[in-house]
Amino acid sequence: LQRFEFPLNGQTFNAIGIRLQKPSLSGRCSILVNTIVFTLLELVMSHTYKIIELTGSSPISSDEAIKNAIAAANESLQHLRWFQVTETRGHLEEGMIAHWQVTVKVGFTLNPK
Repeated sequence: LQRFEFPLNGQTFNAIGIRLQKPSLSGRCSILVNTIVFTLLELVMSHTYKIIELTGSSPISSDEAIKNAIAAANESLQHLRWFQVTETRGHLEEGMIAHWQVTVKVGFTLNPK
């Protein structure tokens, strides 16, 4: 086991894990991959999350609808951490998909006191 430091969201965290070598496409072991085995030491902090529900839409795809909802939330909220798709539906015109509508729950951490 080794101790690792790695950057995440502008902060540096420590973890305990093992370092594995993953073969590159040429068959040589040149790409180092850090596989974290144990709990991250500094990431395991107590957080309080606020959850909001949004519905994004897009004429292009359901993925684009999700991205639109997250982008809108990111304009006014800080510390977005995760999302969960709760519903996918669409608007039809003349038997064709005209618009995707995706409802997501978005979790974000509250500012510490």
